[in-house]
Amino acid sequence: MSKKKKISSSIDSCRAAQIIALFCGMKITSVQLVSLLVVLLVGCAQPADKQEESGEASSSEIDAAGEKLTVAAAANLRFVLAELEIDFEKNNATDLEIIFASSGKLTSQIINGAPFDVFLSANMKFPLKLVKEKMTTGKPIVYALGTLIMWSTKDLDLSKGLSCLLDDDIEKIAIASDKNAPYGSAALEALKSAQVYSKIESKLVYGESVSQVNQYVKSESVDVGLTNKSVIIGMTQDNGIWHDVDTALYTQIDQGIVITNHGEEHRGVDCQTFLNYLFSPSAQEIFAKYGYLAP
Repeated sequence: MSKKKKISSSIDSCRAAQIIALFCGMKITSVQLVSLLVVLLVGCAQPADKQEESGEASSSEIDAAGEKLTVAAAANLRFVLAELEIDFEKNNATDLEIIFASSGKLTSQIINGAPFDVFLSANMKFPLKLVKEKMTTGKPIVYALGTLIMWSTKDLDLSKGLSCLLDDDIEKIAIASDKNAPYGSAALEALKSAQVYSKIESKLVYGESVSQVNQYVKSESVDVGLTNKSVIIGMTQDNGIWHDVDTALYTQIDQGIVITNHGEEHRGVDCQTFLNYLFSPSAQEIFAKYGYLAP
């Protein structure tokens, strides 16, 4: 089976060469030529994580997916799907191309014609929106229940729960946007339920998705982030400290899957095979390993 290729948004090297060749034919100084090379190299060095932080799948990423079953997946699934992909491809003739972004952004792209076959959302709201927009012939099904945690790479005591966010030594708190990211909605609901939101509102830093929240925490741009538990389990290096957010403080996070019209039309059998796999004992065991609960 072929493995999923890393996606990068860097400038195409051939195009860069053409630009250099064009400018070399012009009368420019050596200093100007060196400056041009620096600009091109900086563009080429843009990390793949930039797409993840933007919360939106790039056009090159979508175009590269043609020969495989294209799975549009919520950002919180990055770690668990890496293992699910290996397990699925080991036992099936179909290869996967997985594209990560916030659920809201992926929904917008599907509505605007992105050729995704299957959509794994971080809630049921966005798949149901696709049903309403007549972008799918079937109804979404809950494949897993998500869990919310507080996470920090700093020396903090999180054992008091969300009330610890009131401490003066915690100055910046990252949560995902509640507009596009279901875990952002859950975080906001939990903060309000715990009656701390109005007191810490000025500390909040918003990310486009939980992936961007994770980047903020890992880089120590913030003191604490509210994110999905799978990031802690999926990281192999020292992952700092974390504490579960009381599930009574936020609405259950039902994560839904739906097959798009594009998937049904072009790869209907493969789509159904993958959907069925996600409910198999082996897949559900992997979900549980990464902190998800059974539906």
